[in-house]
Amino acid sequence: SFISYTTEKRLSKTPERFGKGAIEGVAGPESANNAAAGGALIPLLTLGIPSSATTAILMGAFVAFSLWHAYLGLQVVVDDYIHTPGTKIFLMLAIRFSVIAITATCIFAIVRIAAL
Repeated sequence: SFISYTTEKRLSKTPERFGKGAIEGVAGPESANNAAAGGALIPLLTLGIPSSATTAILMGAFVAFSLWHAYLGLQVVVDDYIHTPGTKIFLMLAIRFSVIAITATCIFAIVRIAAL
């Protein structure tokens, strides 16, 4: 939020209005704050690693309501229908790495678009 506010103030045509209720000084940091909340869910849902205290509490709620076993979706299918240990391990790793690859591709695309 602080970096967003500073950047917005530096790039503004009227930086003297900041600190006096300019909507630009409110909208930029608030959108950065909201984007951070959504970005914290990416490691939780793809890798199963909570990246903040909020996502750790969300993970605890998933476990409490028996939803955590479905965090990768396809892993439930692997657990329920495939009983050969080698195949199960291979498919679980394949699912995990494909989710990581898709996430990395999306992040790369977002960075490229933001650089335009």
